[in-house]
Amino acid sequence: MSKLIDLTRRKFGRLTVISRGKKKSRHIYWICLCDCGKTVEVEGNKLKNGWTQSCKCLRWEAVKNSNSRLIPTGQTFGRLAVIEHVPKPTTTHSRTYHYLCKCICGNEVIINGSNLRNGHSQSCGCIFQELKGPNHPSWKPHLSAKDRARQRGPEINQWRKSVFAHDNYSCNICSKRGGKLNAHHKDGWHHCKERRFDVSNGITLCKEHHAAFHKLYGISNNTEEQYIQWLKTLHLQPTAFMLQ
Repeated sequence: MSKLIDLTRRKFGRLTVISRGKKKSRHIYWICLCDCGKTVEVEGNKLKNGWTQSCKCLRWEAVKNSNSRLIPTGQTFGRLAVIEHVPKPTTTHSRTYHYLCKCICGNEVIINGSNLRNGHSQSCGCIFQELKGPNHPSWKPHLSAKDRARQRGPEINQWRKSVFAHDNYSCNICSKRGGKLNAHHKDGWHHCKERRFDVSNGITLCKEHHAAFHKLYGISNNTEEQYIQWLKTLHLQPTAFMLQ
């Protein structure tokens, strides 16, 4: 058995060994202090062979200094101003860069660079808070508080489940099964109160076809006649199953 070489107080790159760590899978680890101030535990062979020379800050600085795709500090996206480029959160597997941003409301958030560039992230979330209630573009002022509660209550949830089960959890247009499905009221919720929880008034649509219908006919006061007309525009002959 070879004699253990004490690495205490020796320096390897930016790492200074301060004490011996645990033994893992027959390998000796050493607790090291990096020049940047962080403490890390490194396998002894990686220290001696030069494979590990920092707590990863060396690699991080190299990437930061060499990559021209980084968003410059101070650039704004909606309400967000980029403060600095930061390591990606440990909870994400994304390979894109992340940035610490300050919102005009004062909050600081870490945002994926792709979401900044494509416009998906334009605030810390305060925009959505401001759009709640009467400020939301889809707000229906004629609905009572009772009707709003029923739209989120157990009755509507049970109706939705029954519609999905009736249609075998498949879109009635493209037959796609599972995924993001919507239970669509053929005669709309807002004007046809007597059929709100009638399973025969519901039809299962995938996310894409549900959005396509409402883009064409709006999001309120929809009718079963509109649904039948829509089927014809898709060159689909309405069947008993589609209408039941």
